[in-house]
Amino acid sequence: MNHALGQSYDWFWDGWIVRTDRMDLKLRKMRVARDGTDYQAELEIQSRGGIDPPVPVRFRGSGGHEVLRTIPRDVFLGAAGDGRYRTTLPFRPSEAELDPDLTLPDVSWSDNSTRWRLRLQPMLDNWHSSPMPIGKTLLLWRPDLWYQTEDGVQGGLAFDASTVRWEHALHGLAGVGARKPRPFADFEGRFRALSADPKGIVRARAYNIDGHRGAQLLFSKALGSRIERGFRWTLAAGVDLDRLYDRAVPRRPSEWSDGGHGNLEFQLSSTRNFRRVRWSGAMRLRTDLLSEGASYSSIYGTMTGDVSVIPKFPLLLRAAAGRVRGDQVPPEERFYLAGAGPRGEWASRWFRSRGTIPTRWTAALGGDGNVRGFADTRPSGRTLLAVNAESRSGRLVPSWVPLLSRIRIPVVDPRSSLFADVGKVSENKLDWSDLAADCGVGFRTKPLVRNHLVLRTDLPLWRTPTLPGERPWKLRAVFSVGEAF
Repeated sequence: MNHALGQSYDWFWDGWIVRTDRMDLKLRKMRVARDGTDYQAELEIQSRGGIDPPVPVRFRGSGGHEVLRTIPRDVFLGAAGDGRYRTTLPFRPSEAELDPDLTLPDVSWSDNSTRWRLRLQPMLDNWHSSPMPIGKTLLLWRPDLWYQTEDGVQGGLAFDASTVRWEHALHGLAGVGARKPRPFADFEGRFRALSADPKGIVRARAYNIDGHRGAQLLFSKALGSRIERGFRWTLAAGVDLDRLYDRAVPRRPSEWSDGGHGNLEFQLSSTRNFRRVRWSGAMRLRTDLLSEGASYSSIYGTMTGDVSVIPKFPLLLRAAAGRVRGDQVPPEERFYLAGAGPRGEWASRWFRSRGTIPTRWTAALGGDGNVRGFADTRPSGRTLLAVNAESRSGRLVPSWVPLLSRIRIPVVDPRSSLFADVGKVSENKLDWSDLAADCGVGFRTKPLVRNHLVLRTDLPLWRTPTLPGERPWKLRAVFSVGEAF
């Protein structure tokens, strides 16, 4: 099993959910009556699926007594989902548990036992692949320590709770600042109902952090190839509410409104693997929801292709376009030419209080960033168009360069890339004669923490349009956490 799983549990959890689409057992009640020198035990069982195989059940009693029985399939056949199983035991049972050894794809470990207490196993996160929470609620935790310009050193506790049904059932952060003893928290939970929609996932989030208070509710559903054959489609819909109550805390407060208005968002994404191209795309619609403080609607689309037509010269192509309209467009809903913008930065783990990066650095962040060389000016507008091309190497020096390609730097293991970016933002229509562009070389480290934290420096060598008195050929440096796009 461990060999099959490897370092990722995606295959395991996806396969497990598919297997349990038709099976979900629940142990509702156990009755025990004296029968001479023995005991008569009766179990009330509910089957919420379409598959009812023989089910093993384990009875436990005081003094270490334990016995294993098998509930025959006949118990469920004429019961329309509700079955009763009776058996005689040589001791008085205090606990019953269905499928104790996980021999069946019944993952309802929260309700298949008469045990009332939660089987919780706290563990210190070792930054490697997490163990499977078989039979328990696994709580991984780790201490977090970081620095913020306004609050100074902050410390907290990050956790990730997983169950057999959910790989990440609940995760978040809680802590307090040292300079200003102000507590903060950020929690997100995942839910799914087998009886309602086995492939639908609901995420709920609530936070009070970095001067923001808010909540989010998101529903996503995998559509498979229902829209177009060969493509894998995913539909997501959600609502969110954010309020900025302290402007002395967040980074670049001028790019945030006071908030307090609801937002409605829909997103349709798809992926497909061709012979020489790995393609992915997404279309996002976003608007205000029953609000008088904001009036806007936006559409944003991205398309990415990983092309391997030329040997030893892979290409990553990306196109992004967006438009926002309205009488009262909040600053955080505008499009930014460099960096992910305030909403993208807020969603970044490494540039929020969750991370360890100083909060006032001028940098391009991973996410919806576009033209790298303009991170110092951060131009924004209501209309956006950007096209990016990049060739990434798996080494510091590409393999087609003789001798030098063998150079290695341990620990960080940097990899190089060549890039060219073209983009434009404006308030209304785009002026095609005045596009912003930059070309140069980039260096990125390997994932440093749990395959997530990638540090990157881009060196744009050529940039247009230039500032007054500036030359187009000039060495610049743009720092980013995560991939630029």
